[in-house]
Parts: sequence; C-alpha cells; structure tokens
Amino acid sequence: MDCDFIKNKIYELSKSSINNSTKEILNINGYNFYKKTTALMIASYFGFNDIAKELIENKADINAQDVNGKSAVFFSIENDNIETLDMLIENKANINIQDSKGITPLIWASGNGKTKAVKILLKNKADINIKNIYGEKAIIWASKKDNPEILKILIENGANINEKDEDKCSCAIWAAYNNLVDNMKVLIENGADINAKNSDGNNPVMLAAECGSAETLKILLENGADLYEKDKYGTTALMWAEMLNKKECVEILKYYINKGDYIK
Repeated sequence: MDCDFIKNKIYELSKSSINNSTKEILNINGYNFYKKTTALMIASYFGFNDIAKELIENKADINAQDVNGKSAVFFSIENDNIETLDMLIENKANINIQDSKGITPLIWASGNGKTKAVKILLKNKADINIKNIYGEKAIIWASKKDNPEILKILIENGANINEKDEDKCSCAIWAAYNNLVDNMKVLIENGADINAKNSDGNNPVMLAAECGSAETLKILLENGADLYEKDKYGTTALMWAEMLNKKECVEILKYYINKGDYIK
C-alpha cells in the first residue's frame, strides 16, 4: 500500500491539539488521499487508534469506500489492527460491506490467514454465506490457501463444507488443485464430498493428478475417492497424469489400481 505520505500527514496532525487535527483531517476526508482513501481508513490501517476514535466521534463516514470498495474495516484487518477492528465494530461499522468484487471482510480475512479477525467477525455475526461476484463464499477462499485453522472455524460456525463457486469448484477441489494437504484433511474429517465434480467434470482426484499434487492425491485415495471417474472429455485421472508427465501421481494411481481395491 503506497501511502507513506498520508501516514506521515496524519501523524503530523496528531501532534497538534486533538480538536484542530480532527477538523483538518475531516476536511480532506475521502478526496485528496490516494485512490479516495479516507483519513479513517489510513488511521485504521496503521493502528492510529486515538485518531480513528476522534474521527468516529466527529462523524467521519465509518463505511466510506475507496475506489476498490474497501472500507476502514478492510484496512484494519489487512494490517492486523484488531483493536481498531473492535473499535469500528463497536461504532456500528458494516461488517458485511462488499467491495467492488463482492468481497466481504470475512471473505478477505478467510483467504488471507487473518485468524483473529475471522473470529471477531463471526463473534459479531458476520454473514458467512455472502458470495463475491465469482460465487465464492468465505469457506471457498479459506480452502484455496493454507488456512486449515480458519477452515475449521468456518465449519464450526456453520459454513457449508460442500460449497461450490460459479464454476462448480468445491472446497475439496481447490484443496486438491493447490496441494493443500492440511486443508484436505480438515475437509475429509468433516465429511466433505471428495468425488464432487466441477463444470468441466473434474473431481478432486483428477485435479490433484493434473497438478501433480501427490500428497493430496494419496490422502484422497486413502479415503476412498473414485480414481476411475472421467471428465467431460472422457479423461481419467491416470490419463491426465500421464499426459502431463506427473510421474509421482502416475505411480500412486497405478499402485491403487493394482491393489485391486477398486472395481471399474
């Protein structure tokens, strides 16, 4: 975030009397900062809590959004300023506000490893089922990144473990695609459908094979995932692994085929 000038400006203002600094900050709120970033957003990002409090008390727009649709709540989460986040929520900030891509603070925090923020947002009744413009809920974002703890928290709070995005990609498919072993373990332990297909007819086993996600492939097969399924082109996981020269995945798939545990 390229806003050192703004940070320094607010810091300088904070040295003057609190009332005078408030008036000056409010006068430039939203328009003279980088990409319509308000003083409250910057104070929230850098953890200038005294200034943030003063701005709120003087009726700064707590839900103002920058050019990307981010509000002060997003800014506090981005830089791990949990105390500021608490303050914003206490002052009725909209925790379900969506940015220009439909992303909520909970979705963003879930996909960026912000565990403390996720807990606070859920404690304050953040909507776990809001989707962004790509049909992705918070649990989908968590499943794409190495965030097993956040994944657990979302599941414990009622998130649908078999949720799919607009391309019908499930949490298990994303975990397989990105070779996120711990995420896959959490999903399987909580009863995720490990054979669900996306819009191309790919299931988690196929995606793991295509992407060379050997560790995740093993876990899927150990838990009974179907290795004979075909996508909409008639291609199996083994065919994909061979075509893409994913040697370790080829060996794993052939081992399970030769075990005789599967029947075509």
